[in-house]
Amino acid sequence: MLAPGSIRALLNSAIYPPDIQEIQKESCPWIPLSFVGACLTGAAVLGAYNVLIQVPQADLDCDTNRFASSRQRLSCAQQLANSGDLGDVVAALQLTRNWSTHHPLYTEAKPLLSRWSETVLRSARTQYDHNPAQARWLVAQVPAHSTDYDTARQLLSTWQQDYYRRSIELYGEAQNALQEQDWAGAIQVFQVLEALEGEHPELGLAKALLEQIQLERHAQHQLSTGIQLASKGTAAGIEAAVNHLSQIDHHTYAWQTAQPLLNRWSDRLLERALDHWYAGELHTTIYLSQQVVANPERAQAAQDLIWLSQSRQLVLKSLEANSATLAQTVGVYPALLVARQIRPESPFYPQAAASIPAWQSRLQVADTAAVSAQPSFVEAPYTSDRGSVIPSETRPLQIQQTDGLRL
Repeated sequence: MLAPGSIRALLNSAIYPPDIQEIQKESCPWIPLSFVGACLTGAAVLGAYNVLIQVPQADLDCDTNRFASSRQRLSCAQQLANSGDLGDVVAALQLTRNWSTHHPLYTEAKPLLSRWSETVLRSARTQYDHNPAQARWLVAQVPAHSTDYDTARQLLSTWQQDYYRRSIELYGEAQNALQEQDWAGAIQVFQVLEALEGEHPELGLAKALLEQIQLERHAQHQLSTGIQLASKGTAAGIEAAVNHLSQIDHHTYAWQTAQPLLNRWSDRLLERALDHWYAGELHTTIYLSQQVVANPERAQAAQDLIWLSQSRQLVLKSLEANSATLAQTVGVYPALLVARQIRPESPFYPQAAASIPAWQSRLQVADTAAVSAQPSFVEAPYTSDRGSVIPSETRPLQIQQTDGLRL
């Protein structure tokens, strides 16, 4: 039977060879030192973490906005929010608004952020009816890492749509007031719209409405002045009335009232211009027609009469030449070209059509005169019936057919 010492020696020699036993004897003194070092390092890490997650209340100084650690920041946020004041709750959210979901303290802060966000959203809904700008500001304070962030965004979107709808409704009310020339009502709507856009001016309807009010009032003043001038019944009054109404902005409601009046008065001027055309007073015809050019619904008719008058001036100027040569045809050619440009639908097409044969005959006379003696020429008086202008507020100006025009 082996003694205990013999058994121990046998086991040591079997389990640990001599070389291993030698290494073990040399390294054994370092093992305790390594263990002590590991313990000290762990204690340092635990101490640092303890500083991170625990801040004695006596060390908190939330008024300085300078925080030694994230733990101190979160503790100050909690301290502020615990007061229950809405401003303090908003301040608590702002202290942590830059944290992400990867922040070491996010898991602990998440339920706090949710509770604070709910408080802010509840207050925003309460304030929206009487102070929408403040309500929108409150909702915007909910941080992106809060669980209520999507709710906040949806709420802002709903209010945005409500703002657009209300703004358009107010703008429509202002348009009705402007059509009725209710300047006080339109200005009152502008003031409400301006207040609504105070913190939310995306549409810019308040500014556009103010400009429209000013434009409509000026246009209405021009319309009233024109009506007053035309009521005198004089030629000068009609000319001045047409001048005033032609300057009215076409995008105003006043223009819708002014257009029929302007057409009627323009037709009267063109009637007078045609009288002077038949009388050979072409300068006066051109002057009166020029007063009508600004009226978009009579501009082409007025321009046709101006061209026709200028063509006659060219023909008459050529006929004044003493020589029966090419000089008498210089003005006839362009006059014919211009007369042929007047369209059949023009109210003055009959006058142009009757003038063309007479002017062409003058070319033949000039050709004959180049070979024979120069004949004297006196413009023959007009024997045909005059065309007449048919005034209308809704259809184009019309002139009756003119027959027998000799020049």
